[in-house]
Amino acid sequence: MFLCHNNLMNTRKIGSLQHPLVKHLVKLRESSRYRREQNSAFVLGKRMLQTVDTHAQLKRIVTLSEQNDFSADEQLIVTPEILKKISGTPSPEPIAAEVTLPENQKISGRLLLALDQISDPGNLGTLLRTAFAFGVQGVFLTDGCADPFNDKALRAAKGATFLLPLQHGNLEDLAKIAKSRTVYIADLGGNELLKPQTPALLILGNESHGPSPELLKLGEKVTIPMRPEIDSLNVAIAGSILLHQMRSM
Repeated sequence: MFLCHNNLMNTRKIGSLQHPLVKHLVKLRESSRYRREQNSAFVLGKRMLQTVDTHAQLKRIVTLSEQNDFSADEQLIVTPEILKKISGTPSPEPIAAEVTLPENQKISGRLLLALDQISDPGNLGTLLRTAFAFGVQGVFLTDGCADPFNDKALRAAKGATFLLPLQHGNLEDLAKIAKSRTVYIADLGGNELLKPQTPALLILGNESHGPSPELLKLGEKVTIPMRPEIDSLNVAIAGSILLHQMRSM
């Protein structure tokens, strides 16, 4: 059980939807650029905060009452209407927080995942959750990927965004990581993945266009056998199947 340290926090009550801090938190949820400028993200719900609390700094807690199980630099006590506006949901959980963004990390390990221009935040979040579940030790996000701290991506990831080392970079950075491991690229023109070798890197490409042409040169193209009436799977589903096959390497 987390302990409450409200006596150590600066506590403020806010009742106006037009308060600058309300606008700040809404912008954190809505704007990737603003999140980077502020080095902050907005997270919602007790379970998410329990995960984040051990891996990132809680800058500001937002609650409906003064009692809570977390500690931060500041606590905002708000109305239900304000919490709905900040969260963007009609029935939000009664606690949220502004948290520090994790630092960009250099990933390493026996099983890595690279996401190349995955544009849908829900797909990205689902892949992060699956990656953590199946023992991936780091995820590389190329330029053009959805922001993993988008609210939809965070909801889909269920906390995995803060549990996995994440490295953002370009295709040249990814090529350097690929040199020291066996590379598998998910592609409809590939072969079935039968005996994956370790250390390994699995690359998943954009939902519409697949992996960038430069990445197809880095390793072996792999696919998932399926009935001919179905030409492809959603990238989050395909990635989950391939990661499950690779989990015991």
